Amino acid sequence: MSLNTELNLADPDAFYERMIELHAGLTDQQSLRLNDRLAALLSATVADTAVLREAVAVANDGANDGADDGADDAARSPIHVAKLILLLANHIGDSAILDRIFSEGARMAAELASTPAPGNVPS
Repeated sequence: MSLNTELNLADPDAFYERMIELHAGLTDQQSLRLNDRLAALLSATVADTAVLREAVAVANDGANDGADDGADDAARSPIHVAKLILLLANHIGDSAILDRIFSEGARMAAELASTPAPGNVPS
């Protein structure tokens, strides 16, 4: 199987809105951590190594524009992770599966929002 890059989301606008809602109220650092977790959930759902490799390659394309650091830094960039989330969600396409992932994402976002940032721990 290869990565489905044709539009496969039933409602792309709703997908975007849910992503925005998940990140509401989070710090930049918390949003980055949430995106890492969402990418991991989506990757585990796809579970096809060839598809995952293709998605990572497509997400890397242009994710490191203007930097000399190489592909390793691109793979850790927020742009790369955001592209990877969109590619994997589009590949999955199934609204019920994506709803479950978003529900887990909402739980993770609430957990992240309730965790004090390092150095801001109340005494």
